[in-house]
Amino acid sequence: MDLLDWTSILIIFSSLISAHWVFRKLKGLQSVTIGLFSIALILLIIHSCISLLQSYINSNSVLLKWLELSIYLVLASSLFSFVRDLKPKFSKFPLYLVFLPLLTLLFFPLVMDNRVISDLIFVSYQGGAIIVALLLFSLIQYKTGGQILQIVGSLIFSLSFICFWVLDLNNYNEQALAKVFLSLGIVITGKGINNHDYE
Repeated sequence: MDLLDWTSILIIFSSLISAHWVFRKLKGLQSVTIGLFSIALILLIIHSCISLLQSYINSNSVLLKWLELSIYLVLASSLFSFVRDLKPKFSKFPLYLVFLPLLTLLFFPLVMDNRVISDLIFVSYQGGAIIVALLLFSLIQYKTGGQILQIVGSLIFSLSFICFWVLDLNNYNEQALAKVFLSLGIVITGKGINNHDYE
């Protein structure tokens, strides 16, 4: 097993820990935001397991690409739902608009073979989710408090984003560092969700 396999195992364990916290928070709660975040964690666990086994079985990287895109789209929908939850009852947009990012799945087959465009889609959704999460959590922290762990988690996600997209991707150490930051961000954000009262 090489370094990237160990970091995939780290992501699996950190996602399982975070999923435990989020599922514990889900009991008796009717929150689309937490539910979508939980789905994203499950998809991440599946993605990490398949990427871990990819070196041992002859799996197709197309499946990993679809899973990765699904994770980003579900996270974007989760953030849309979070914005919807923050609005007063009279100004909330309809719930079906929360799932608007999932329409990308319909058009992705058209650009999937073009690496530049597909990478641009991934960068846009990743970077956009990090920026929106930082802005939302910072605004809530300013108004009511209780969002420090989510802000720290979002900042760590931005370090993972920089390591993965800005630094040299051919270097395994930088890919491994991005995965370590990702797993740390997952645990911290999951703990922040567990500590926050969503009633």
